[in-house]
Parts: sequence; C-alpha cells; structure tokens
Amino acid sequence: MRTGLLPASLALLLAAGCAAPLTELPRVGPLDGAPRRPGADGAGQGDLVVYSATEREQRAGLPLRPHTEYRVFRADGPFVTRVANTTAAFAENPDTVTLPAGDYVVIARAAGAGMVRAPVKIVPNRRTELWLDGGGERRAAGLGGTDWVRLPDGRLAGRAAP
Repeated sequence: MRTGLLPASLALLLAAGCAAPLTELPRVGPLDGAPRRPGADGAGQGDLVVYSATEREQRAGLPLRPHTEYRVFRADGPFVTRVANTTAAFAENPDTVTLPAGDYVVIARAAGAGMVRAPVKIVPNRRTELWLDGGGERRAAGLGGTDWVRLPDGRLAGRAAP
C-alpha cells in the first residue's frame, strides 16, 4: 500500500484548487522618452519600475504605504528575481530594477484587482513602468497617445508594448 503518495498528491491537488486566478494583462513596454535612471550603466539593459498595490504599515511609529513585493520571470518561464519593492526602510517609492533587454513576466498585486500576470518588455536604455496601484491616470497625464494597457476596471496599467 502506497500511503505516502496519497497525502502528497491530495495536498498538491488541494493547493492547486485553492490558488487564486491571476488576471492576465497585455504586454507593457517602455514609456516614450523615459530614459533610465541617472547614472545607470550597462549596455543592453533597461529599467523596470512596478507601482504594485500598497499596504498600510507602521514603522517606528510612522504610518507608511509601501508598495508590495513582486516576482519577475523570463517570458519563457525561468524565475529571475523577487523584488521587495522599497528603496529604503522608511520609503514609499517603488524600487527600480535593472534587467537585460528582453521579455519578462511580472507577478504582482494590483489594487482592486488581486494578483496579476503582466508581460513586460525591457528595452535598452529605456524605463518600463507598470502601474498597479491606481495612480496610472496621474502618471500618464501629459504623455499623450491611446496605446495603453488597462486593468479590468479600466484604470491604466502602463504603455502598451510595440
């Protein structure tokens, strides 16, 4: 009798059945005219900034709303990195991650939409931004164009990749 297989298989099936579905977004690309951060080096690399959902925290008695962590995968599947998504202990700004040019997938939490799977294109010497915190309309103001990726509720999530 193989009793060891049944509990492991059952646990795997239960975990798969309880997993929340991911909202799939179209591919997000770099913003027009958005250069990399000042002082960035490395030929063939671009920057990624993910404005993931925020959460309320208290640090040393200070109320903060840091962005939540996210994960980056190569478009063909391999895990690349986990990003804590904060620039300092008492900062609310999201972190900037430098990646080799190419196609990636970001798994992150979006405000009001749960977990999302967002393909992103990293272009050399450009910055790609993914807006999942509800501030996309404000960030897009003045950028022009109509080629936007939207969250299911219609809020802007970033510039559509070419």
